[in-house]
Amino acid sequence: GDRPTRVLLVSDGNVFIERALRLRPATQVTRVNPSDYAPQAQSYDLVVLDGFVPPVLPAGSAVLLLHPPANNSLLSVGSDVAISSVTAIRQDDVLLSDVPLSSVHVARSRHIDPPGWADLVLGSPETPLLLIGEQSGRRLAVLGFDVHQSDLPLQPGFPVLAQHLLDWLVPRSSVSTPVVQVGESVSLAPLPEAVGITVVAPDGRRV
Repeated sequence: GDRPTRVLLVSDGNVFIERALRLRPATQVTRVNPSDYAPQAQSYDLVVLDGFVPPVLPAGSAVLLLHPPANNSLLSVGSDVAISSVTAIRQDDVLLSDVPLSSVHVARSRHIDPPGWADLVLGSPETPLLLIGEQSGRRLAVLGFDVHQSDLPLQPGFPVLAQHLLDWLVPRSSVSTPVVQVGESVSLAPLPEAVGITVVAPDGRRV
């Protein structure tokens, strides 16, 4: 059977994000305040950092960073800037499928200097607004603004975008047990904390 998707939300309180994350079936969301954050012995599939980045990121977890602070180890950001409009970088981006942007307004967002690993999803004339990418084998997504500084959470596309991001950061195949027939090919998606995969053949051979 499938196991729950384990999410750690490090935030002073963000009801919009927490509710959007819980829309995915069998998702366990644990919230802690940034002041109470400590490296967890328990492994999480996704760590959501709301305006906060710890000195050391938890090993093996995907990361969703919201409104990144100025001094962080992930990317270079500046002060907040006023945003005039929100646009999709690519019109056919699957992350924006069924996410209308014409009615979305963002007041202010961090000025972000995109790192080499980043792929831009949402932008504005002033700064990138949403980036995704992989860094050192870890999947990351960065939303440059505080959702409370926008009307995005009030839009019907918000929970859709949240689910698209969650599906990209934590693919459902990584928390599911595949059901296959003899002779079919199987794609192995290791859990974030995995250090190796062992395949045991019918005769007991271990690969």
